[in-house]
Amino acid sequence: MQLDALVSNLDPHKTVLFLGSGTSVASGGLTAAALAAALWADLIGGVAPSEDLTELSSILSNRVGRPALIGCVRKHLSTLQPTGPMRALVGYQWASVYTTNYDCVVETACRQIQKPIVVIRSNYDDYQQIETTGHMPLLKLHGCLSQDVVDGHHGRIVITEEDYEIACEYRETMFRRLAFELSTKNVVIVGHSLRDPHIKLDIVKAAELKSKQGAPGRITLVIFERDDDRAQLYERKGISVCASSLEQLTEALARESEATGRPPLVQSGEGLLTPRQAVCTLNTPEESQKKSDTKRLFHGGEASYADIEQGLTFTRTSEDRIVDALRTGTRRFAVITGVAGVGKTSLARRIMHRLAKAGLISWEWRREFAFRAAEWLKTDTILREQGKAAVLFVDECLPFMRQVNELCARLVRHNHPALRVLVTANHAQWVPRIKTPEIFRHGIIEKLSELNDAEIADLITLLESRQDIRNLVPAKFNNMPRMARMERLRRRCKSDMFVCLKHIFSFQSLDQILLAEYAELDPTQQDIYRLVSFLEAACGTVHRQIVLRLVDIFATSLNQRLAELEGLVDEYDIDPERGIFGWRTRHTVIAQVLSQYKFADEDEVTETLRAVIEGINPTIWLELKMLREICGSEWGINQVPNPEVRVELLRRIIQIVPTERVPRHRLITALLELEQYDDAEFEIEDAFKVVRRDPPLERYRVRLYIARALHQPGIMREDKTALLRRAERFAQEAIARFPGDKRAYLTYADVGDALARVAGDKSVLNHAIHEMQRASEHLLDPDFIETMKIFMRRHGF
Repeated sequence: MQLDALVSNLDPHKTVLFLGSGTSVASGGLTAAALAAALWADLIGGVAPSEDLTELSSILSNRVGRPALIGCVRKHLSTLQPTGPMRALVGYQWASVYTTNYDCVVETACRQIQKPIVVIRSNYDDYQQIETTGHMPLLKLHGCLSQDVVDGHHGRIVITEEDYEIACEYRETMFRRLAFELSTKNVVIVGHSLRDPHIKLDIVKAAELKSKQGAPGRITLVIFERDDDRAQLYERKGISVCASSLEQLTEALARESEATGRPPLVQSGEGLLTPRQAVCTLNTPEESQKKSDTKRLFHGGEASYADIEQGLTFTRTSEDRIVDALRTGTRRFAVITGVAGVGKTSLARRIMHRLAKAGLISWEWRREFAFRAAEWLKTDTILREQGKAAVLFVDECLPFMRQVNELCARLVRHNHPALRVLVTANHAQWVPRIKTPEIFRHGIIEKLSELNDAEIADLITLLESRQDIRNLVPAKFNNMPRMARMERLRRRCKSDMFVCLKHIFSFQSLDQILLAEYAELDPTQQDIYRLVSFLEAACGTVHRQIVLRLVDIFATSLNQRLAELEGLVDEYDIDPERGIFGWRTRHTVIAQVLSQYKFADEDEVTETLRAVIEGINPTIWLELKMLREICGSEWGINQVPNPEVRVELLRRIIQIVPTERVPRHRLITALLELEQYDDAEFEIEDAFKVVRRDPPLERYRVRLYIARALHQPGIMREDKTALLRRAERFAQEAIARFPGDKRAYLTYADVGDALARVAGDKSVLNHAIHEMQRASEHLLDPDFIETMKIFMRRHGF
């Protein structure tokens, strides 16, 4: 391939840059063979017996020890300084940069041009930074000079044969991201010999996928020395080859960039949003002008802004109160909770639609993306400077609760914040979460339940006024007198959840409706539908690549399959530039019902969960979010009845993402339930070391000592008392460290209750009750206050 042909269609935003040792030579680095010779000369003396760096390093590690080997590597590579071409190359906003180099040339180059990056060296690094910062990721597949086991780090420089053998343990996540990006983007490999068998295998597999199954993008190998024979071998495997120096490559990129001009950044909201915010939000007026879909809404889809604009929804009783509070600014925050399927999202969008009509700028955050409070605080500043008001809607906010807390707590520091916040959440999951008191002090809380009489009357009025809806309702219902229809809907909505219009108007149960639809599909369509339903129920948001990993579908046949499943499974854009497209059913409740019936076999559930976990790519934030959902959702690992299997699955997740808190929390909970106290104690201590302290870990440590005191056989009363005294001390430390954690006070009260039963000492219980009462005054959480009252009544206070 000619260099001009390579750069003419190259868009760095959609391209992965893969750097080998050849790119560091101009900066003073050494080729693998030269480094091998230098290490041998320094540590042994004389001529090295081999040019193979891995083999030679293994010998040196055995003869002089790993500390001496790593120290010598650092001596030769730690002083490298990037050249102008390297600074120019990393100056582009590549989708990702991968390197097998140990040196810090890329990091230094980015620092010199003041370009922020996220550096990932092993599974123990925080992959969330890639999404939460938006900075270009640099993934160092063979480790970094800055980290090795000789220094006490979990990660290591991959240089000996032993390092290569165990590298997958702590670099598995990086290779999963690499495999994903190789199959979804353009890839340019510069200065790499492809001698690493693991990397070569991934690249060849990706090339085959692109050529045979229609995966997007192309793979190009840039070699510094022309080699026609090797080029032909790679081109037969679907890999293009281009001979160029680093200087020629960067010059050609610069020339092409000047000729075409920089791609314009996405702008939205009259300059109020960053390009990332613009991509990750829905603008209410713009969404209202799109095409409505009566049939999808009738069959269970959430009401879109277009549906609301076209009058396809009905009023909820609490709607006026929330609209007035947010419009006038008397309340800065609004929270809508309720069970899945009760209409939280549709109500919130009706509120947003009305606020937009009233003149407020209205945005909805797309829950497929990580939420950052800092971005919206800047937007609030701009709004105040311009004298404007806006409202932000965060649907199903619990995955972002820390950021939502931070945003709300900091917004109220201004007497007149311009940004108001509306959120929805599943009520059962909302109750135990830590919330900033500012949400209750400056907010309005609405728990949505089944339809009431006024809402049912509005629904029947909607039916009577809209022929397109009447056409979808059974004639038997349409022909009933209005009062009879009212009574029928009253019974249905009181006894069963409001999930979709078809369900409440029908004379069949929701289960019957869904199973009849499923039975009409052919086997291939059924396989896709049941899998998407299972994944949506267990993991939340699903995207195309997850499905392709689990079902044998050619990329070229995707459109046909989706067309066949229209109205049952839909694809929508999440991040097209990164090759991420969402798949969803009409509603989460519908996905849960189908999953319950079509994955009734325990072994199949376990194997499917295992396959999802093994195929997950946690460097993609959306998939990391799915992994957390698998751990916490009742439709994820919690649906596996065998506790030993649950523990096994959770341990595997921790192995893949050791810095994630949620799977560690769930594992410790499972071990306590199994009364495996020694294992639970080990996991708590290990979590303290890896992810540091957090409120749940502090509580689990207290619960461990309570459980040992109350349930561990063969210990005397005085020993039980001693264990509970330790639990008391830990509970007090937890409250002091995390005073905003309402469950810490309840756990302290549990210690007091246990001491009262075991030792007859009520002093701790009395103190815990006092602390709970004090906490309720500043936490302001009504659920906590109600729980405290129940606890006090139970104990006679």
